[in-house]
Amino acid sequence: MNRARPLTYGLPTTRPNTISMPAYQTIVFTTEFVDSLDRFSPVDLRRIATALRQLDADETYPSLQVHPLKGQQAGLWSAYVSKSLRITFRRLGTGRKELVEASRHYGD
Repeated sequence: MNRARPLTYGLPTTRPNTISMPAYQTIVFTTEFVDSLDRFSPVDLRRIATALRQLDADETYPSLQVHPLKGQQAGLWSAYVSKSLRITFRRLGTGRKELVEASRHYGD
């Protein structure tokens, strides 16, 4: 299980702050994922945090639309945060998900 880490809007950050929250059960944060969060607004970060809680609790939650990626990203999975935001992750054993990146869909 991941230990609680410093968070911004419920997300890990490399920036110092005093907010923390309990660890996720099925999500593993990578440095690359955490670094990808720097380019998002506070509103986007709250949306990402909400989607991560849903992904952790039930990846079949309808709004997430979890699906495998194809082509050069085959082997990765994507979950919708919003119409224009995505979370990319890799499946690990025992139902765990290693977060790869938070991004805008097709560079929006």
